[in-house]
Amino acid sequence: MKRIGLILGAVVAAVSMAAGASSVSAYPPGTEATVTVSDSTLAPGASFTATFTGCQLGETVNFTLDGTTVQAACNGAAGARRLPSATGAATATATLTAPTAPGTYELVAVGLTSGADASTTIVVAAAAGGGQIPETGSDSSIPAAQIAGGLVVVGAGLAGVAGIRRRKATAAA
Repeated sequence: MKRIGLILGAVVAAVSMAAGASSVSAYPPGTEATVTVSDSTLAPGASFTATFTGCQLGETVNFTLDGTTVQAACNGAAGARRLPSATGAATATATLTAPTAPGTYELVAVGLTSGADASTTIVVAAAAGGGQIPETGSDSSIPAAQIAGGLVVVGAGLAGVAGIRRRKATAAA
């Protein structure tokens, strides 16, 4: 009986430890790093600002977007620290340029000392006009064939008038 109780106790302990390991969160609470952008939908080639929160004061933060990396120093007010608090959190801010090709891109920020990292998505919208070739030519309501037919009629009329004048001039002479 004791043996069954010991085995049952060991199984319960193992199950509770396994369940506890899967729900581990960052300690202390609120230390998760975040990255925010001034605008998440951008025009091709537009400049925007990215801010990384959760770095250590003085560390270098790499902001990587579409293969391009920009570095910024982690700063904060006196008393700033990695965790959000009443005095504020340490942040790194960088100005980046959006890719020129429309699409969805991931911006990744990594603190080189702390290893803290975060990412966000930005969307580069297509240029105004949809990138289509502009229309050329006339948008006239009178078809070109009708104009050409009218010119032929006018030309035939002028030729007829010229022929009549020649005959009158020859007959008078």
